[in-house]
Amino acid sequence: MEMIGQAHQTTVMDTMIAWGELGAGEPLVLLHGITDSHRTWRRVAPLLAARYRVPMPDLPGHGYSARPDAPEC
Repeated sequence: MEMIGQAHQTTVMDTMIAWGELGAGEPLVLLHGITDSHRTWRRVAPLLAARYRVPMPDLPGHGYSARPDAPEC
């Protein structure tokens, strides 16, 4: 799996969060659904990037983001 756009990462509450980003201008954040990753947006993100800055995070435990240390239910 390859990151779409420029790769970024940060740590939030001890969990590494990764996101890809395309374009410039006003931000338009794209969030994926359950069991997916930022790659859900691989076809539409480049089109939106012509007008917007498009950050596409991998939610915790998905894609390139780390799984938070949480109890199993």
